Amino acid sequence: MNEKVIKSIRYFIKKEKENHLIPILPIIFFLLFVASCSSPVHLIQRGDSSKAVKVLVKRLIRNPNHEKSIQSLTQAYQIANQKDDDKIKSLKISGQPDIWYNVYLHYSDLQKRQQLVQTLSPEVLTKIGFEKRNYDSDIVQAKQKAAKYLYAHAKILIEKNELESARQAYSELEKVKDLFADYKDTDALMRQAIIIGTNYVLFKVENKTYMPFSPPLDNILSNISLKELDKRFVNYDTRRVVGRNYDYVIQLEIQNISVSPEHDDKNHFTETKKVQDGWEYVRDKSGEVVKDSTGKAVEVPKYKTISCYVTEINQSKAASISGYLNYINENNKQIINSTPISAKSVFHHVSVICNGDMHACSEETLSLVGSNVVPFPPNIEMIMDAGRKLNEIVKNAIWSDKYLIE
Repeated sequence: MNEKVIKSIRYFIKKEKENHLIPILPIIFFLLFVASCSSPVHLIQRGDSSKAVKVLVKRLIRNPNHEKSIQSLTQAYQIANQKDDDKIKSLKISGQPDIWYNVYLHYSDLQKRQQLVQTLSPEVLTKIGFEKRNYDSDIVQAKQKAAKYLYAHAKILIEKNELESARQAYSELEKVKDLFADYKDTDALMRQAIIIGTNYVLFKVENKTYMPFSPPLDNILSNISLKELDKRFVNYDTRRVVGRNYDYVIQLEIQNISVSPEHDDKNHFTETKKVQDGWEYVRDKSGEVVKDSTGKAVEVPKYKTISCYVTEINQSKAASISGYLNYINENNKQIINSTPISAKSVFHHVSVICNGDMHACSEETLSLVGSNVVPFPPNIEMIMDAGRKLNEIVKNAIWSDKYLIE
């Protein structure tokens, strides 16, 4: 069993003995299940002999004399190599020109697996019947043929001047780069494939309010940064690039800009509090002063109620911008998605005027003492603040809906 699993079981048993809080049996069953699923025998049975080789090599490096692991490695190594050999043979028999990259991958797997097994001791290698094979010439041949085919096929795809073909071409040229870092003009072809395979998206603002935007507001709404949304085959512009044909337009359609009246609401109320006002004698039913056992008159606190008349002034004003965020396919002028969108700027200020004993006021009222009535912000300032908020909302909405354009 895996040593880590054994250590984990021992740890949970110890903890269970210490505090009796951990339900140990379910954990042990789970760990045993995980261990069995990753055991070399199980890996071989489910057809993952290559992974079994990796597990067994690690075990035999720690314990070269483990006979069961040696037997399992002999089986796993032979099966894994046979699978790659059979696949290579099948590909070559097919005679198709596009086989060579896969042939290269299978030869590479054979070589990497051989290099891994070679890290074992000579005694273990002898026991598993290890025979070194030279894959160098096969790998070189497969690489050359794969690069030749992929490069030629990618050029054909690029010449179609179609988005999906260009993207496929880029994928094939990436494989060429994986085989040979500087194969012919692969870099130039990849740049060309990106240009053809890219969806160009233009963000623009449409004013449907029938009133012109002020230059500052127009600048705020239009000045949205979308470059962090760019990816390999999607490019966002917030300003039209001359000569560039756009595949999609994201249109921020502003339909309404409104500012509420300035509200100056006054709320009048009285706050009271009972406070101590000296002392008074305790008297009995007859009106006589009560005395304690020492003959001293008994005194108790005397209270009075104080009050303060409060005028609370609530100043409020709001500005809002609303509309739709439309995704338009420029090829057919169809709206593929439309989302309502809005933002609001709110001004709210509270001040108080107190008449009376301030000691009667609550902490909340006292915190407002000294805050005077302030001028209302101008309409344009509030609209611009709403515009800045809308800018961020739009950006987040485009980020959330980025799957609409691939």
